[in-house]
Amino acid sequence: MSAPLLRVRGLHKRFSVGGGFLARRAWLRAVDGVDLDVNSGETVGLVGESGCGKSTLGRTILRLIEADRGEISFEGQDVRAAGRRELRALRRRMQIVFQDPYASLNPRMRVGDAIGEGLGIHRIARGDARRRQVAELLETVGMRPEHASRYPHEFSGGQRQRIGIARALALRPSLIVADEPVSSLDVSIQAQILNLMLDLQKQLGVAYLFISHDLRVVKHMSDRVFVMYLGRVVEEAPSRDLYARPQHPYTESLLSAVPEPNPGGRRDRIQLSGDVPSPLAPPSGCPFHPRCPRVVERCRSETPALREIHPGHRSACHLAPL
Repeated sequence: MSAPLLRVRGLHKRFSVGGGFLARRAWLRAVDGVDLDVNSGETVGLVGESGCGKSTLGRTILRLIEADRGEISFEGQDVRAAGRRELRALRRRMQIVFQDPYASLNPRMRVGDAIGEGLGIHRIARGDARRRQVAELLETVGMRPEHASRYPHEFSGGQRQRIGIARALALRPSLIVADEPVSSLDVSIQAQILNLMLDLQKQLGVAYLFISHDLRVVKHMSDRVFVMYLGRVVEEAPSRDLYARPQHPYTESLLSAVPEPNPGGRRDRIQLSGDVPSPLAPPSGCPFHPRCPRVVERCRSETPALREIHPGHRSACHLAPL
């Protein structure tokens, strides 16, 4: 079996909170020992509630945020050890589509300049060649070449996200981190953007790390799914297996809340008690035990390892298989 396109092992990232006058500094564990692989041409979904560390993980992988410790390997190259020149070359192959299509584009920059900026920085194309490539990219994402001369405020949210995707594709990356790319869009527009991303994947062979809190969207997009809770991966499985046979109580609760269009296939809703614990003071043992409907005494004192339950299906639960 070939090596994965992206390989992450034991990744940690924490942030300092407080530490002002007469205040004690605290540490927020945003990413807490995550292992993750993405293979060429596949989509890996990353799901969990807001604040679980999904976006921090994605940005740390790209070194938009520096990790505290752990390994990040992309196309066999050590990302964390890369110097400025090596990192610049790596970023041709690793791109990101941001959540907010309004904030991710410079309002003072014409669309064509925003899309073509990377082509100039990496000395790929200039002048007429750059304009031709920008026009082709706009057509690839379902827009017209003349849109290159307009400004972002002249477009709708869905069109702006298409522009963001075109900008990410400009350097022909092999991996795109899609950070909640449709969460701020209307439902009808979401479907268009998701189908565009799937079509582009078939055409170009690009891999996605697809970050979302919406399990319906992740099911539609992903080959494999990682579920995060309080900075840790608590379950990993092929998409079909995870949705059919979840092996962690947290995943069960998330799936039970997804609206089911077929009343006969509806899951019983699992109501979790309490709120998500603070990452400043995570609970001992299993991080999910204060809210878990299946909790036993072992869960309160012993942190469960992420172990294989079925081939390719891992769960961090003492009681798995459920």
